[in-house]
Amino acid sequence: MQITKEKERDSSASGEIDLTLYMSARKIKELSEDQKTKLREVVRRHQMQSHFMHFKWGGASGALVETNEESQRRAKTMRDLRQRLPGFADPIPSHGEFYEGIEHYNDSPKNRGAKWDVVRALQSRKMHYYVRIRDAMQRDNLKFEDAFPDLSPASGGRERLGLDTWESLKETFNLHDYSDYLKHILAKHDGEARFVVEDGWAPFRASGLRSGNVRRACFWHYQFATHPETRHYLYERTEEYWWNDDLTDEEINWIMDIEENETSLLQRVVTPASGGTKWFIREGNCITLAELFSFGKEVLSCYDLFRIYLDLPIFIFKRHHSVSHTAPAQKRRNAKTLRHEEVGKWGLPRA
Repeated sequence: MQITKEKERDSSASGEIDLTLYMSARKIKELSEDQKTKLREVVRRHQMQSHFMHFKWGGASGALVETNEESQRRAKTMRDLRQRLPGFADPIPSHGEFYEGIEHYNDSPKNRGAKWDVVRALQSRKMHYYVRIRDAMQRDNLKFEDAFPDLSPASGGRERLGLDTWESLKETFNLHDYSDYLKHILAKHDGEARFVVEDGWAPFRASGLRSGNVRRACFWHYQFATHPETRHYLYERTEEYWWNDDLTDEEINWIMDIEENETSLLQRVVTPASGGTKWFIREGNCITLAELFSFGKEVLSCYDLFRIYLDLPIFIFKRHHSVSHTAPAQKRRNAKTLRHEEVGKWGLPRA
């Protein structure tokens, strides 16, 4: 499905498109050669960042050496923490909270007292709990620091980080201690939240105080979409000036057809006999990775807590990197799109 509304574009007398506004790859391909030349002249401003995805990981490196008794004790602690988790995790917000917003964990004075949309508010917990864990790591002798997950593609965090790999990561990414590595672990699941308890579906109230409307954009955040195509569409929608408008019936039907009538938040039930549609909203408890780390840091290693997290079903999917919407930044994105179309590389050339 294509986004049908488009930003108005300022055009010069010659009809040329403003290169500092968002353009699709198709639109960029249709630019005049003069305008393409202007985009080709855009050069890299900074050194390219190095990410863990570019690191040359070795094989699995951190096999755990422990006695049978130690292994059983550790497994019991993991089970006990998992059983206590529902009492710590927060309930999934209600209809009204999605519509009105919830409290956030941002400490900035300008945000004090404000309510944020549910997804953004939950995301704000990452830094809040990271600071708590970092300070505790510097102050206390935590069980949390006994072992960390190996983030290599081969492991995916299900094996321990070995000493040789850790030393190589420290040198490559200038990591000072494990609290720096913890930032990368949290970034790997940035914006996510996972189910601790799934209590099924509650009827979505169509009217009444604090009920919300199923067409409201707050119920259709891209991170609730389970299918890549609908997630991409909803993400692209957030880039438009009308991102907060209600969704149309056409959009909703297209999304739910692909999602097979169920996102991670909403469920659509169509009655064939009457043709009527009933809507339901998810109930249960959820938790972010940083919250789980903070909750269990005194009794389990980061590695064991991470494995517990990986086994929880996803409620809110990982967020895309935020992007600057300034005119120069958008022009650089357009230049990158053109470069990828022409040479197969996203990185801009050096000056």
